[in-house]
Amino acid sequence: MSISHSPAWRPSFRYYNKYTALTGFILCFVLMLATSWLYALLTFGLGIGICCYILYTKPDVYWGSALDSRAKYKANKAVLDLVDFKYHVKNYQPSFLVLCGDPESRLPLVKFVHTLRHANGTTVYSNIVIGKFHDHAASSGNNADSYLPRHLKIRAFYHKIVAPNLKNGVDALMQLNGLGKLKTNVLVMGFKNAGINSHQMLKLWTLTKKRKKIDSPMKNMWNYWEIAWLAYIHIYIYI
Repeated sequence: MSISHSPAWRPSFRYYNKYTALTGFILCFVLMLATSWLYALLTFGLGIGICCYILYTKPDVYWGSALDSRAKYKANKAVLDLVDFKYHVKNYQPSFLVLCGDPESRLPLVKFVHTLRHANGTTVYSNIVIGKFHDHAASSGNNADSYLPRHLKIRAFYHKIVAPNLKNGVDALMQLNGLGKLKTNVLVMGFKNAGINSHQMLKLWTLTKKRKKIDSPMKNMWNYWEIAWLAYIHIYIYI
């Protein structure tokens, strides 16, 4: 427990450290053998047998692991060590913020971005749910956290948020995603195959200059322009 730096581990022995703990273990082992070597071997054999049985049966129970706590501690320490990290062309790694919605419904886009991350950068698949939070509170959990690494074998993060509209949701994601220097720097969106013709594009440009209300079907294209502008403001590469 001490290697995991768990706050629940608070030994009351004043002189406790890893050396006194190792010394106590060796003394206990020697005393067990000196008292009765047969019972000592039976005890160790029984303990090893129970561990092997649990590993073989793999019960659907989680008792907590010091190794998991240690891994989380090391990850937190590694992110904090990046405080003095300076970007350079030699250490640049593209990290992707993917606006894919539900990953299960956009598998081609999810797998395409996965092929781009051979530089081992950070990848965040995001799902923006339009509406009010209290209406979607029950379904706001990040269920794809386990779906991506287990079923698709994709090592990436998943972030689901609720926003009143797409623009506000993307803006919130760009501002809040990442931790310290571990942030995304490339914005990826799906290809818009239901485009508009040149006449509608000219009309959209005219309405934009006059600051008039934009109606459908040009509203979706206008959302794309707004997201591209947000990427420019937040210094993202837009794909």
